[in-house]
Amino acid sequence: MMVMLYTATRIGLPLLNPYLNSSANFSTGVNYAVSGATAQTASSLNSRLLIPLTTLSLDVQIGWHLTLKSTTTPPPNPSNNTSHDNSLYVIEIGGNDYIVALTSFLYSPSYVATNFIPLVIAKIRNATEVLYANGARNFLYIGVTPLGCSPSLLSTFLLGAKDSNGCLTDINTLSYNHGLSLLNLVNQLRLNYTDATFSFLDYYAAYTQVIGNSSSYGFSNTLQACCGAGPLFPYRYNPLLFCNALSTTTLDTLCANPNTFINWDGIHFTHKFNSVIFNLTVNAGSYLNPPNAFSTCMPSM
Repeated sequence: MMVMLYTATRIGLPLLNPYLNSSANFSTGVNYAVSGATAQTASSLNSRLLIPLTTLSLDVQIGWHLTLKSTTTPPPNPSNNTSHDNSLYVIEIGGNDYIVALTSFLYSPSYVATNFIPLVIAKIRNATEVLYANGARNFLYIGVTPLGCSPSLLSTFLLGAKDSNGCLTDINTLSYNHGLSLLNLVNQLRLNYTDATFSFLDYYAAYTQVIGNSSSYGFSNTLQACCGAGPLFPYRYNPLLFCNALSTTTLDTLCANPNTFINWDGIHFTHKFNSVIFNLTVNAGSYLNPPNAFSTCMPSM
């Protein structure tokens, strides 16, 4: 989601207001994102003995959009950029489905890849078809990051096999396969809906580029959390000592220079990392399919 916040700023639009702020102005876009949201419904995950952090799944978010669309007065000029039909619909979801399954210790990464990825992709496909049926014509799909590089998962699976970057190999394979399946969906949608545009941002590949060449991007710490538990804990992460207002450089529960860290709190990324990813993808067109997806809305590039 941070990639799109940077995009809005780059284009000259204000940051997107959250949907649940009922008094907000949504004329330039709306943010339906929910922390911990999953593609699958809570009931579906519950049937597999899994408990997501929130019941506000992708289906709920799509429902919010349809509600907002039905209660918003259409612009006088249908070609106006405030029109829902001319909006860019960004779907970035699935990572939390996999994290919930993995951290339950009920399912192996290979099982999750085989059994959960198809369910997540099916939900994304269904969301797309509902949006399309309601006028949406411009879509951007963002893949998941290499989840095996996350301090939260690295500290959970300390004995897991690591790759050359120090990330969990089997969990990164799961993340990579999600991206392949998502790109395959994008290609299918392009064939089925020729009057719409479908773009894909390969977050996995962009992240891999940065972590594999970290020093050239100014990062000296690629796997630890800047803010949170501090150096006494593996990867500076512990869910009981999460980053908060009391985190401090004095106790070293807050790193002195966040710009040298990729990860902020063990789950989310630093401002510097988000900026680097934005410049690599949206700005430069790398790891973006098609590469010129944003060229017409960035006249100063």
